[in-house]
Amino acid sequence: MIKTKILAVIFIPAILVAGLALFIRIIQYEPLYPEIDKEKQAETKQNSLITIPIYPTDPIIGEKKAPRTVIAFEDFGCEHCQAQFAVIEQFMTKHPGAVKIIWKSLPVTKFPYASDTANEYAYCLNEQNKFMDFARLAFTNSYQLKQDILDAIVKEIDANEKKLNGCVQAGTAKQQIERVKEIARLLNIQAIPAIFLDNKQVNPPATIEGWEAILGL
Repeated sequence: MIKTKILAVIFIPAILVAGLALFIRIIQYEPLYPEIDKEKQAETKQNSLITIPIYPTDPIIGEKKAPRTVIAFEDFGCEHCQAQFAVIEQFMTKHPGAVKIIWKSLPVTKFPYASDTANEYAYCLNEQNKFMDFARLAFTNSYQLKQDILDAIVKEIDANEKKLNGCVQAGTAKQQIERVKEIARLLNIQAIPAIFLDNKQVNPPATIEGWEAILGL
């Protein structure tokens, strides 16, 4: 009887901890789009965008005059996006001028901190040519995108806080994100990072060699 009690004391907390971890993992990201019936799915596919719009306010990774264009839908709170961003930077170092990445913010992270503000900051700081500086530090702190961390990043990259706050309050960045969400809905994006080459979705390359393969380098 004593042994049974000891086992219960050991295993029940372990089961509870495992269950809590699974629950946190489930609620960390909100579903991009709820399940839709087959008729609506066919309608969405039929009406999907052929050419993904590129806006002047979209941050660009790489040289603007690069011959190839890739469009990436990402979120600073997404660990896979963090890994993809690191690979992209390594690829750009090895192949400067080969491709430009049009970055589109698609915030889905809700736990432990919602990533909405971080993604708004990205668009606003792009106006100050500070996107890459901000993105590196935001991805480094992807699990703790709370306000004091964001404020520290802004100071670290020496951004103009007055301009940043004015941009956020104006709501233009939020409007941009809403446009991206609508594009993602039309494209039926269900997971991020979502990578598009020549307006066709491809599996996100996990290595430099993977990027070289899809770009024919």
